[in-house]
Amino acid sequence: MKKEIKPILATLLLCISNLCAEEILKEGPFSGIDVSTLPSKQAAIIRAANEDFVLVQRGKRPRNAVSANMAAPADGGTTYWKSDGYFLTIFKSLSDFGELGGYVYGPSIQFEAKFATGNMESVMSTRFYTYDQMDRFLETQLSTNQAPQAIGASAPQPGR
Repeated sequence: MKKEIKPILATLLLCISNLCAEEILKEGPFSGIDVSTLPSKQAAIIRAANEDFVLVQRGKRPRNAVSANMAAPADGGTTYWKSDGYFLTIFKSLSDFGELGGYVYGPSIQFEAKFATGNMESVMSTRFYTYDQMDRFLETQLSTNQAPQAIGASAPQPGR
């Protein structure tokens, strides 16, 4: 009887330790946040939004959000995406600063109002690229667009 209990106990302890595992996001707007402390639905929204944000910053397509099929503005390539709990705008807007021409590029995540109940509902990060810089950035991303990897989360750590 004791020999049968040991494997069951070991399995139970492993399951409990996995429930207590940390999942700290490594990069993106929620870098350093342990999403394992959140209810599963909230953690899933934050995890997915964070991953899409990081992918877009790298010049790649979002993995979790899908095209919102909205009319694209005639601004150089801004696109709109939707996922559970948030909207993603990928800015690629023709911009001139004095004689310097190019694009303002980057992600903006806007969470649904029922999820983001504070003063800010969004996080964003844009930067300016000259036309040549944008061409090189997108060329680099297209040539390195290999199989996607999970982004932003550390491997689960044993309970604290």
